Amino acid sequence: MKLLKYIVVTALVIIAIIGDIKTALGSDKSVDANKIKFAVETSDVWTPTFQLCWNELINLVGTDKIYYVKSNPKLADELNLQPFNKQDLNDKSYYISVSKMTKKHKNEIKKAIWKKFKEKSDILDEFKFENVSDKKTNKWFIYSMLLKNFEFYTPFKILESDYFNNSVENKYKYFGFTKNITDKTAKEKLEHEYMENLFYINDDDFALMIADKNKQEEMILYLTDSDKSFDDLYNEMLDKINNKNEYIKERAKKISDKYGKYATVKYDNYYKIPFIHIDEKINYDKELAHKDIKDKTYNTTGYTWEILKTLQTIKFDMNNEGAKLKSEAAVAVMMKTALLPSPEIHIDNNFYFDRPFVLFLKEVGKDKPYFAAKIKDGKYLIKAQ
Repeated sequence: MKLLKYIVVTALVIIAIIGDIKTALGSDKSVDANKIKFAVETSDVWTPTFQLCWNELINLVGTDKIYYVKSNPKLADELNLQPFNKQDLNDKSYYISVSKMTKKHKNEIKKAIWKKFKEKSDILDEFKFENVSDKKTNKWFIYSMLLKNFEFYTPFKILESDYFNNSVENKYKYFGFTKNITDKTAKEKLEHEYMENLFYINDDDFALMIADKNKQEEMILYLTDSDKSFDDLYNEMLDKINNKNEYIKERAKKISDKYGKYATVKYDNYYKIPFIHIDEKINYDKELAHKDIKDKTYNTTGYTWEILKTLQTIKFDMNNEGAKLKSEAAVAVMMKTALLPSPEIHIDNNFYFDRPFVLFLKEVGKDKPYFAAKIKDGKYLIKAQ
């Protein structure tokens, strides 16, 4: 079935979805950038499925946080802050299960995700489920799946393959609309209702948002080669969005100084975005597993828990029709004892994401993204045939 039908929540920048940048980002009020915390980073790709499992683990153990008998791993402390929870998502997009680790519950999870998403799990078979009754095992299984299908209102044009970040080693596939486009109707429709220039300081500093065709999802592309955390990059971007009018005035003055103060300026926007394919498998066993965790009754009973195995997968595909995100995470745990008419001057805004950039996905009306990826090089891009 075409990727179009599965297109995930990867829209690229919302756009006049509401006509107001703050509203497009999910709020009628200016967002305090200092308060946006969502990602516990372990790689260049992030989605909240493992955090959702960790939140459920806290509930299962019965404490306000996860406390290791010995000093907490740094990753555990970061996860304990719970910067993202299921209230930050539409319940139609995720599934969570907490159950005993038996084959019966494995089959229940399979049936549940098929019923809700028409999807199969990529990770369940990597865990060993016991063929026993619930009463006969002290092992628990915490599982989450996030599925987002994002479809553009109309497909972008497939562009000529090109290099990325000035590297001439490989050419990659791109889509968008450039100066030589012939189908201006599709571009104008997208720009009018589904896209927005969040800010454009110069050719090396800009952000674009695209909404999905239902205007329920947003994808934000922010050109930057910074290696800051996802939280910091997102807040940095919000600051620039809040200062958009100042950037417009500064740019207008420069154009006025160059072409004369009576020149009428019309900005023509063009777009160039790479096809993306991400397929990551991550485990956190080294930091989190095989260490004793305190039970809520630890001080009186000495009961502890132990994480036996962790796993998270992140699959993200984007082409000119849209995108699909599928992520799963699981934690196997055992209970033990002891985001005037004048000349018209055309100035090009080239939103060319052919250099390092960061990508965020979020739901309309939510402050926090549920997906982030740093595109630094060709690792996640699709090579030209």
